[in-house]
Amino acid sequence: MQAKLQEQAQTMYGENNPASKDLWAQFLNFQGPAMQSMMGAYMEQSKNMFMQMQEQIESQTRNMFSGFQFPNFAAPAGNPGEKKEAAEEPAPEKK
Repeated sequence: MQAKLQEQAQTMYGENNPASKDLWAQFLNFQGPAMQSMMGAYMEQSKNMFMQMQEQIESQTRNMFSGFQFPNFAAPAGNPGEKKEAAEEPAPEKK
């Protein structure tokens, strides 16, 4: 789109016409706030999607390996989004 507008401006106003540069600067200044809003929403949506995918992968991994006995590992009880510390096994008593 930018190339097409630039091409039209060059055909209408010439190659190095200062009016075309001013027109182009005004156009870009007009687009700035809309682009900032769009990028902010895009970044927020991407962050939320990434977090959702991480939680889903964690949940699937825990379900897949739930039958194995790993030392210092306990499945979390509660919300899947909460982080839990690994359970510590009590040290054997020395006699």
